[in-house]
Amino acid sequence: MSSSAGSEEALRQRGVKSRRPADSKFKQQRLAAWRPILTPASVLPWFALVGVAFIITGAVLLAENKDVQEMEFDYTDCASTADPSVQCKDVLSSNSSFTDRKELMYRCTCDLVVPVKGFIGKKVYLYYGLDNFYQNHRRYVKSRSNRQLRGKQENGGVTCEPLLNNGSLAYAPCGLVANSIFNDTILIQKRDPSQVIPMTGKGIAWSSDVKVMFSNPPTSTDDICDAPFFSSSTSIPPPNWPVPACKLGENFADVQAGRPLCTDTSAENGITNCIYNPWYSDIFNSSGRGYENEDFIVWMRVAALPDFRKLWRIVESGGFDYDGDYTFKIDYNFPVADFGGRKKIILTTTNAIGGDNTFLPGCYLAVGILSVLSAAVFFVVQQQGGYGRKLGDVTDLHWHEHVHSEK
Repeated sequence: MSSSAGSEEALRQRGVKSRRPADSKFKQQRLAAWRPILTPASVLPWFALVGVAFIITGAVLLAENKDVQEMEFDYTDCASTADPSVQCKDVLSSNSSFTDRKELMYRCTCDLVVPVKGFIGKKVYLYYGLDNFYQNHRRYVKSRSNRQLRGKQENGGVTCEPLLNNGSLAYAPCGLVANSIFNDTILIQKRDPSQVIPMTGKGIAWSSDVKVMFSNPPTSTDDICDAPFFSSSTSIPPPNWPVPACKLGENFADVQAGRPLCTDTSAENGITNCIYNPWYSDIFNSSGRGYENEDFIVWMRVAALPDFRKLWRIVESGGFDYDGDYTFKIDYNFPVADFGGRKKIILTTTNAIGGDNTFLPGCYLAVGILSVLSAAVFFVVQQQGGYGRKLGDVTDLHWHEHVHSEK
């Protein structure tokens, strides 16, 4: 009997419990089990099969990706239509009147004429892109109130700091995320300026966000602006908003009342009674009212990286009916010069696996090629006898004899 066994017996005689597991097949891990010995003959075929499968998958994804058409246009430096010698970004940066939301007669618009091709008869998705805008900043991300956005409470609470309220009036919606909403608008004209490509803003937001995360506060009438939470006596829109939240997605025709739409020449012509709302549903195709406006919902889902794109509109099949120049008429409302940002328009189609994406097929192809090469290299090494002994041969292993001799 070994010394350890003797000590165990001595402990039992003294009535001391031992922590040593019982000498059973289960507790000593001696149950019958399949213990495969990995050899080149059993491993290399799997390397080759996995590699071939990944290469085929990557090739299929790459072929699908080639069917996606995408074009990107940077309009950061777009020249003002009122004065082509200046750029809209500088107009917004140097003149406070153009960023004062109470003076809607001041506008900066620009025309971007670009060649568009490859979209004839296809459903096209129009994105806006922002560079160097850190939506992932911790304080920015936290500055919102989900309960307020679901219409559950009027005041957003401390999470909305530093844009919670203005005196006794609560910001609706509150927080930095809502205040910085993207508010440029885009219309696409064909060669004939009277022909504008129809677009829709319906379906640009996640359905789960529309149905669950965002909801207007209760009201006793059909007009959500009559909701107590939207009352002008208790709430005001965020500082950067030209209109209250309840007016997101309203119709220009319903509120016009003889007043014109503010243009880039309104201030020059002394027009001060014009009205403007970047989310007019009948002009800019914005979908949904108030907190349920899809442009607002898309913006509130913050991006993880400083360079990002967000879906703005959908052009149904047939919207682009020729390859050639199109004019993008842009209301340049979102300032980027102060933080060194860039603004882009992205047109893209989709396929069965989504939009333009070469990373995923590239990963599949890289892993597949590496697996096949590894299998080939190890096969050659095996054939040339590059191993010191026959792999998987246990005849020279005598460790068990050494253990038995100790007992």
